[in-house]
Amino acid sequence: MVRTSQVFFLLFWASIAWSQESSYSVLNTPFLRTIRNPRFDGCEMVHHSAVSLKLINFKNSNFRTYEQVLLIRKGELYIYISATGMLYKCAGNIDADSLRFDRIDKTEHYGYNINAKTFLHKDRFYNIGGYGFWRWNGQLRFFNDRSADWKIERLNREIPVVLNPPGFPQWKSRKGNQLISLGYVSANSTEKVPEQERVKSIDSVISLDLDRTNWTVLGKLNPTLDALSKSEYTLRSMLDSGVVVDINENIQYLNLLDNKIYSLSNQDILNFFYSNIVQKVSWYHDGQIYATILGEWQVDSIKIDAQDFTYTGEQVYTTSNPSSSLISGSLLAILAIAGFWFYKKSKKGVQPKDPRSKTEEQGAVRSPYPVKEVFEEVEKALLRMLMENMAIRNSRTATDEVNRVLGMASKSGDMQKRKRSDVIRSINAKYRLLVPEKDVELIDRVKSDLDARLYEYCITASELPFLEGFLG
Repeated sequence: MVRTSQVFFLLFWASIAWSQESSYSVLNTPFLRTIRNPRFDGCEMVHHSAVSLKLINFKNSNFRTYEQVLLIRKGELYIYISATGMLYKCAGNIDADSLRFDRIDKTEHYGYNINAKTFLHKDRFYNIGGYGFWRWNGQLRFFNDRSADWKIERLNREIPVVLNPPGFPQWKSRKGNQLISLGYVSANSTEKVPEQERVKSIDSVISLDLDRTNWTVLGKLNPTLDALSKSEYTLRSMLDSGVVVDINENIQYLNLLDNKIYSLSNQDILNFFYSNIVQKVSWYHDGQIYATILGEWQVDSIKIDAQDFTYTGEQVYTTSNPSSSLISGSLLAILAIAGFWFYKKSKKGVQPKDPRSKTEEQGAVRSPYPVKEVFEEVEKALLRMLMENMAIRNSRTATDEVNRVLGMASKSGDMQKRKRSDVIRSINAKYRLLVPEKDVELIDRVKSDLDARLYEYCITASELPFLEGFLG
């Protein structure tokens, strides 16, 4: 049964939408004359501040404060009204004094896609993610030109993505089929949890194949970029391979295709970005950044290329995320075990097996087959720390020490717990594959002797000799 409040909101939004005029007249400007060109198809307009680009004057309408997203398709100009389904198309001669924007959609429902990203892909309008009255969502929606409304495209997973904090920036390849989000949100708005825990930023970089409509995880966002999930950065430009962001007055180019971070070193471009910044809107095409100042509407441009940036040596994301580590590590473990099995089988025909040579047999694993490569670097660092604490201090390892070696000391408690669990689970799973005859956990978790509410970690005592043997 539909709730009365739901009916009210649906009727409320529908009445707002259909109370809009079907056409609006707009003064033609050098900016509008410039962008009505097929060469700018799919270019994304970037606002350098919270000031929105508003071409249509909705006057006293409820939509007068809504952001307007400019879209160019086949040289035709469209305006999408954020957080709605409203889409207007520009009509009029390019040299006319005024232009007309006609509404072309028949959308009836709103309020479900606030803060969603809108873009073009293969001449079709899309938007993805956002939130509404009841939930955050990861829906991919496209505009059906024939029925003049928005439809949902099914994905392999619905991952809540939003443009602004607590969400992350998203980049769409202009001519390719890839959309990358530098993170997403985890929302529990309908669960009985503390207010501050209902929406969390998840710093996993994810990629959407728009042709196959499948999400994949690329890796963990570099901790130096955690400002992207807060109101501590400004988006400067969308380039063909990534985004340009300003974090604490440090302009960086995040090349998402090469997974590299660059810093901007060209002073002229720095001045270009910072001059009249509050009112500036820019877009990128073919090695040039174009910009206009709201209200003035004159178009300026500056050339930009790779030599204007300096590589920092940092990656945008690391590929050692827990799930991929477990999968790749497990495959390596299986290969190592299979290789070792064939090695032992071949040796049987050369010399008899000595039941007293268990240590030598384990040594044989280390020499011809690099078993230690089964573990990721962060996993080996954790194992070494646990061994050293047991050997030198004869003690177990506290949770805060584990967090530090995993690089999670500054993260939230929930993220620390998830990372600890994923890494330890991965290590134990790989060890069971390496030593299938032993049904033991390599890393054990026990309650602290001093405080039963806390846990400590250690290597299972019986496995220390073998672990010391191949880790060194």
